[in-house]
Amino acid sequence: MNFDKHFWMMILCCVIPVVLLALVYVLDVSNKYFFWLVVALCPLTHIIMMKYLHKEGEAKCH
Repeated sequence: MNFDKHFWMMILCCVIPVVLLALVYVLDVSNKYFFWLVVALCPLTHIIMMKYLHKEGEAKCH
């Protein structure tokens, strides 16, 4: 697996939802729907990452 692809997928799928969740608390966003949307991004991006990074027949990176 290409290290660069893995690195950027990790950044996009893991760091961005965590940063958004932190911004919800720092900016004191009172919209509860936005909070739950950000929380739902974490498992959704994990599913996307698993689909695109772990294709059958490729060597495992971990």
